[in-house]
Amino acid sequence: MNITLYDNINEIHGDEKKDRAKEEIYGLWQECFGDSKEYTDFYFKWKVKDNRILTIYKEETLCSMLHLNPYLLSLRGGQIPANYIVGVATKKEERRQGLMKILLEKALHDMYLEKMPFTYLMPAAEAIYSPYDFHVVYEQEPWNEIMKAVTQDVKEKNRTGYKNITVKPLDPEEKDSVKNLTAFCNDQLSKNYDIYVHRTPYYYERLIQEMKSGYGEVLVCYREDQILGCLSYMAEDAIYITEMITNPKDKEVLEAFAVYFNENIHKGMYENKEQKTTAIMARIVDFKAFVKDISATEEIGIVMKVTDTILEENNGIYQLKFTQKGCHISETTQEPDITLDIAEAAELFFGRFQRDKFINSGNIGTAVRREEVLDKLDKINSYSKVFINDVV
Repeated sequence: MNITLYDNINEIHGDEKKDRAKEEIYGLWQECFGDSKEYTDFYFKWKVKDNRILTIYKEETLCSMLHLNPYLLSLRGGQIPANYIVGVATKKEERRQGLMKILLEKALHDMYLEKMPFTYLMPAAEAIYSPYDFHVVYEQEPWNEIMKAVTQDVKEKNRTGYKNITVKPLDPEEKDSVKNLTAFCNDQLSKNYDIYVHRTPYYYERLIQEMKSGYGEVLVCYREDQILGCLSYMAEDAIYITEMITNPKDKEVLEAFAVYFNENIHKGMYENKEQKTTAIMARIVDFKAFVKDISATEEIGIVMKVTDTILEENNGIYQLKFTQKGCHISETTQEPDITLDIAEAAELFFGRFQRDKFINSGNIGTAVRREEVLDKLDKINSYSKVFINDVV
């Protein structure tokens, strides 16, 4: 197959060639994803300037692409870089030729060289990415369904019941408002989640433009000057809530958002938008880098054999010594207590551990020690509380 793989469109020499490449990537995005011009323009203005785009050309024709969008994730008080894989697309006539496989494996190998702990994506279908050892680590709350129910509750309520609460669109020009919301959201998320995308004022300035490209807004709920919560939504055809952050189970805040929608939005509300469960799949990239920050409720030691058919550098038998502060990892020749492929390792360390599945898999050592090993696994502080809702 006569193809050329570009690691990044910025490698293309000459402004004219680079501009042409951007136009081709823009066209492939619209061809494959069907996004509006407004949304595609947002993406190419705000995201492409910071990301990396892997492309495959046949002769002079763009055939396939993959975008790596960089994010900073907060992880139990620390921060790690992670790439969000988006824009995986191949021209219709070039599909089923292994081009996506080339791009994904190239991206994974490059991220391994950067010692990136893990990467993640929002799949069109889980079956597409399972063969590359991605595993579901997060399902989004059904905010549209929640708000549908709340909207019915407030339709008959007297608006004066919310006189102490206001809902306002976030204005990027009001720097103090953006700064205060940033602090509020990081505080709320740090109290409730192990992993989440770290918020900055720039993050919200960009999010405002993203929602605006879909005829939506970022809303903030206040009681006087105190922030109670925020909600971002698009409303191209009907309301589609992309994220909501508020004090848990604060129905008063939900009702205030519902009143705002009742009074300001007239696009069929939530009725016309087909709701799908939005999921995030993650893939461990550098196993050693990933596991070093994982702690346990008490000091434990486990010998684990890891297999990885794509990133063979992860293959090995490791002595894992977990403490309340983290994990010390070293290679060993000991008999493993448990054998996991890299997807099963993600299942374990992201809190998707299924005891019965592991017992029946034969991956745990001798039956005599099985309960002892399982008891140790139960003491690992997995990353079970994940909050990732970014669209791109």
